[in-house]
Amino acid sequence: MNVEKLVAEIIPPNNRTHRENFNNIPILEKLTFAEKIEVENNLTQKLNESADSVDFLIVETLAYLRSEKALPVLYNKLKNDYDNKLTKLIIAVSIFEINMDNNIIGIAINSVKTMDKWDLISAFGSAQLTVSFNNLSPK
Repeated sequence: MNVEKLVAEIIPPNNRTHRENFNNIPILEKLTFAEKIEVENNLTQKLNESADSVDFLIVETLAYLRSEKALPVLYNKLKNDYDNKLTKLIIAVSIFEINMDNNIIGIAINSVKTMDKWDLISAFGSAQLTVSFNNLSPK
């Protein structure tokens, strides 16, 4: 399959019509090893090319794929300031999901500290963050 077409299926346009209730995990689970590598490379490149914005679905997909190749780009994105306070938290949680870097926990906590109640409601409404926070909880 054409990698661009595959990526378009995995990462639909960033709007409510295309993303509300969207779940790309079933698609990702069907990929061959070679397709996963191509998708990972393509998504890492897309993330790297997006200067001021971050597509959360790309970040969360790279985390789901446990993309170590994406780590330099994710760490670099973490250095930026964003209008959306949720951005740094999603990047930090995704990095942690990939490599369990304990230094990221402090960044995530500091991100939460800067949020108001509406940001926090949005953060805990994110399915990916809920799953990640549940994985961090003691059993």
